[in-house]
Amino acid sequence: MAVPKYVELKEMSDAEIITTFDKEVSPSYNATADYYLSELFRRSQDRQSAVMLKYTKWVTIMTVVITIATILNLILFIVVAVWGE
Repeated sequence: MAVPKYVELKEMSDAEIITTFDKEVSPSYNATADYYLSELFRRSQDRQSAVMLKYTKWVTIMTVVITIATILNLILFIVVAVWGE
């Protein structure tokens, strides 16, 4: 079995990589198996990174909103304390 080129491997779906691994690599596990498993792991990491970036953006947005609300609350307190008496 010939090891696919990097570009070909990137274009393969996860299902294709798993099928190829099960048919051609698994019976004679060798360094080629690590090639496929590493690609699957890399893809998994990419998906997890994308999710974490999404969460990070939302946490940043919430932090800005809470900071603005806190500043407005402080201003309101000062206004009521100074002019409310």
